[in-house]
Amino acid sequence: MPRGGKRPGAGRKPGVPNKVTADLKAALKDSFGKVGGVKYLVELAKSDPRTYCTLLGKLVPTTVAGDPENPLVFGKIEVEIVDPKS
Repeated sequence: MPRGGKRPGAGRKPGVPNKVTADLKAALKDSFGKVGGVKYLVELAKSDPRTYCTLLGKLVPTTVAGDPENPLVFGKIEVEIVDPKS
């Protein structure tokens, strides 16, 4: 038997979340409705924009997969500064 006492191939299959992760996600989803849902997030954006932007960052994909035959071409990149209080 290998070190650690686990047999090769033992454990969860790839892509299956562990029970703690699944339970935590369910609890967060339930609590979101209890704290006000979308209204809560709007208030958070106004009162604590840094935390709100951190949450938004969690939605951005970490990898971009493109088609090698039709690569993405950026012609122009613009930056717009927005006042979070308006």
